[in-house]
Amino acid sequence: MLSIRLGGQKVHSEIVFIYDNFRVGGAELMIERIAQGFLERKYPVTLLYGVGDEGMLNRIKALGVNVTRITNWDNAKSFKKYLNECKNEMICFTFLWNEYVKVRCIPNKRIKPIFFAVHFKALAVGDSNSHLKKRIVKRIMSPRIEEGLKSHNIICMDEQTCRYCEKYYGFNNIEYTIIRIPIHIKSSKRHEKSNNILSISRFEIPFKGYLLGLIDVFSDIKKEIPDAKLTIISYGENIEKLMEKISKSSYKKDIMLMGKTSYDELDKYYEKAGIYIGMGTTVLDASLRGIPSIAVRAYTEEVLVEDWFFNKPNSVAVDDWIDVNKKTIYRLLENYFKWNSMEYETYSEKSRHVIVENYGVDHIINSLIENIKRSKKNSFSWFYTLLAKFYELKLTKKRRKMYEI
Repeated sequence: MLSIRLGGQKVHSEIVFIYDNFRVGGAELMIERIAQGFLERKYPVTLLYGVGDEGMLNRIKALGVNVTRITNWDNAKSFKKYLNECKNEMICFTFLWNEYVKVRCIPNKRIKPIFFAVHFKALAVGDSNSHLKKRIVKRIMSPRIEEGLKSHNIICMDEQTCRYCEKYYGFNNIEYTIIRIPIHIKSSKRHEKSNNILSISRFEIPFKGYLLGLIDVFSDIKKEIPDAKLTIISYGENIEKLMEKISKSSYKKDIMLMGKTSYDELDKYYEKAGIYIGMGTTVLDASLRGIPSIAVRAYTEEVLVEDWFFNKPNSVAVDDWIDVNKKTIYRLLENYFKWNSMEYETYSEKSRHVIVENYGVDHIINSLIENIKRSKKNSFSWFYTLLAKFYELKLTKKRRKMYEI
């Protein structure tokens, strides 16, 4: 149990999640599951957010999470005021680099900052494609990222994240901490094979551009499998481009595009699906239900895959450093439509098994607690103080996502 002693009494550490746009998505679902795990262990949990979806906020409030809105999100002083008022030790989880920076610049030794690296991309500088600027940023940030990894203040979502650090930043001899996306293990009924392909994703270009490629793949598959159907559940600022792509397809009558859908309503779509294609938490949710799933690569408008998720269960997206064949998705789908009922049942059970073995929420929360015990508390840093000021001056809501690493 994480605790500090105040006035002779032990007080549980407070878990603080810092996440700007708390809407419907995989990261929010991950926060909800981790929060529930800590609440079940009697930790007080708080969510600090800038803007949010009412339904998602109500879900997390119902768990017992204290929800507080920070109105001036880009100003580090707003965080400092709230966090300095808290008398408990605080474990502050951040999911964007600039938010980790804002926590690191607070000289409060009761704070333990944790950066959950989900997409460990290289830092970008504004809207520039300048290789010189990127090299400068890489040189400046590398030692800070390396220090955070070694001190267990930066944790990685999966092996892909670790490999990116090694390849891009050139880190060697680092003991990476991997904390996987947790999922509540629950029983599920036997899943039946169907000709319906399902994909669920908040559509953002280029991050989740694979949905555009999926329309092309489906059109080719339809020529061989006339009964095939495709259901896409998606929304986002780029959704018009996806709608336009579907409208131009010769098989648009067999493509169902659903808009923003609550988590409680997703069950009926999973039940009708025979196969799942996507990335992130939805791959886990589908696999747990016994739906054979395929994880795709991010930041491309093609459907680039490596294998069935039950054969490669360590990453919920395809590694950028793996040379994948564009034809692999066709091979997997062609094989799928040839499976008989017994083969489908075998792969369905295998899909569920890899989730039970690797992604159970209780095991992951216990691993997370052990990592927090090893992580370092905050100390004053001119570097993070100046960097936070830079983000405050230059970072707008529209450009904030460019600073993810």
